[in-house]
Amino acid sequence: YVNSEQLFIPSVTNLETARACFGVEMSICTIPVDIAVRPCYYLIMNNYLEFAKRVALQAGDIMLEHFHAEVEHREKADKTIVTVADEAINQMVIDEVEKAYPEHSVFGEEASTDKQSEFAWVCDPIDGTVPYANGVPVSVFSLALVKDGEPIIGVVYEPFMKRMY
Repeated sequence: YVNSEQLFIPSVTNLETARACFGVEMSICTIPVDIAVRPCYYLIMNNYLEFAKRVALQAGDIMLEHFHAEVEHREKADKTIVTVADEAINQMVIDEVEKAYPEHSVFGEEASTDKQSEFAWVCDPIDGTVPYANGVPVSVFSLALVKDGEPIIGVVYEPFMKRMY
C-alpha cells in the first residue's frame, strides 16, 4: 500500500526484503517512500560492493603469500602460464560466492561455475601473471558482478601498494 508519505509492506516476502534492506526486526512495516525505494537498491548494491572488496582483499593476501622471486607456475594448453596463486584465488572466489550468493555463477580464468543465473561474478585472479611469476610486483586482482550481461559492480585490487579501485 502506498500513499504520498509511506510505503506499507504487508507480505512476508516484502518484510524479508525490508529486514534485509533496513536491518530492523518488524512484523508489519511502514517505511517512508523516499527512503524505501532508492536506498534499498543502494543498500543491495552496497552489499555487493562490500562483498567484492572483501574478496579482493583476500585475493591480495593470497597473492602476497605466494609472491617471491621464483613464483611456482606451469604452462597451460594455450601456452599461457598459471601460478599456484592464480588457482588458489580463483577457487577462493568460487567458494566465497557459493557461501554468500549460492544462486550466482562465477566465471574465472582458471575455473568457473555456470548456474545459468542472471548474476555472474567474473574474475581474473592475477591480471599480470607473467610479471607476477617473474617476481615483478605490478599485478592486480580483478572482480566484476554482471547482471544479464551488463557489469554493475567492479573492483581492482593492487596488493603490493594496497590500492583498491
